[in-house]
Amino acid sequence: MIFSTGRGQCTSGGAQWLNGENDGVMRDTGLIGGYVIVRAVTVGTMTSGRPLYRIGSSTWKSLNYAALQVWRAYSSIGSNYTYFKLDNPLDSNQIHMRVDNIRGDFPNWEAQAVRGYLGGVQVAASFKDPVNGATNSGNTINGGSSTTSLVQSAMRVFFHGPVDSIVVQQVSLSDWIIAELMVQCELLLPVQLNSWTAENKPASVMLNWKMATAPKQIANFVVEHATDMRSFSSIGTVAAMPNVLSYRFEDLNPAEGKNYYRLKAVDKDGHEDYSNIIYTDRRNYSRPLITVFPNPATSYFVIHSGKRTSVTIFSMDGRKIKTIAPFIGSIQVNSFSWPRGEYIVRTESGDEVLTEKIILR
Repeated sequence: MIFSTGRGQCTSGGAQWLNGENDGVMRDTGLIGGYVIVRAVTVGTMTSGRPLYRIGSSTWKSLNYAALQVWRAYSSIGSNYTYFKLDNPLDSNQIHMRVDNIRGDFPNWEAQAVRGYLGGVQVAASFKDPVNGATNSGNTINGGSSTTSLVQSAMRVFFHGPVDSIVVQQVSLSDWIIAELMVQCELLLPVQLNSWTAENKPASVMLNWKMATAPKQIANFVVEHATDMRSFSSIGTVAAMPNVLSYRFEDLNPAEGKNYYRLKAVDKDGHEDYSNIIYTDRRNYSRPLITVFPNPATSYFVIHSGKRTSVTIFSMDGRKIKTIAPFIGSIQVNSFSWPRGEYIVRTESGDEVLTEKIILR
C-alpha cells in the first residue's frame, strides 16, 4: 500500500553529507536528495587525515547519478573496509557501486572486494564497464593502470536483487582507493503505508495509519473526507514527525451513511501525494441518540447527536446552566469555569426527550 510515487533524489540539490564533508574522521552519515538515506562507516587503520568523504555526480548510459564517495589512502590490512547502510533496500535499477583507482603508483597493487547484502544474506552481483585495464575475479576488483595515468581505472558493480548494505573491503599498497555509491537521479521512490484503517466509534470514526519508514521528507498529513467517493475536502491536519511511524485522527462528525477517507501527504517542498481510499458504513451502526464524552470531563465536553436536537444543561438543583440551539452532529461545550460536580444534559428531538448525567472534575 503506497502513496503516489515521489520524485527523484537529485531534485533537492543532489547528494550532500548530513554532517558536512569530513576530513580525518572515520565515519559520517550521508543523504542523497530527500529520499535515500545512507550511513557510511570506514573501519581500519589508515594514513593520518583520511578517509575523505565527498559528494559527486556521474552519467552512465545517458542516466544521471548522484554519488557518495569515500576516499581512502594506504592500507595493507585486508580487514579494513567501508560499510554503506541503506535505510530502505534498493536494487540495481536504483543504485550501483563504482570503484575507482584500483592500481596505485608503486608497487601498483590494489584490490577491492565488493559485496551486497539483504538481511545479512549476500546478493549476487555483476561487474561491468571496466575502465583502463580493470578486471575482476569473483567479487574482487583488481588490475588497471597506475594512478599517474590520465584515465583512472574503474569498474561498476550491479546487484541482482535489492540490498540493504554494501561492504567494500579495501587492500592497498599505494595511493587512494575510492568507493562510490551511485544513486539514479531520475528514480521515483514510493512513500509506503503499512496500514490505513477506519473504525466506527459510537459518535465518531477513528482513523489510524502506520508508515513503513519514518516520513523524513513529509511535512504533514491532511485527512480528507467525502460521502460520494469524489468530492473530498479536508477535515484535519496531522504533523509528520521524523521518527514517528504511527498516527491517528478522529472524525467527530461523520455522515450517517458511507464515509470515504483518504490521506494527502504534503512534502516539505509542497509536493502532494495521495493514499488509497478507505470507507466506513454507518447506516446500520447502532449508536444512542446522544453521546456525551469525555465523561467525567474537566474543562470541556462534547455532545454528539444523530438527529436534529436542542440541548439544555441543568445543575442537580434544577438551575438552567446552558441552552444550545438545535444542531446535528457534534458540538463542544466549554465547562472550565463551571463548579465541579454533576450536571444533567437534556435533549429534545421532536417528541423524543432524553437525559444524561455529566460529571465535572
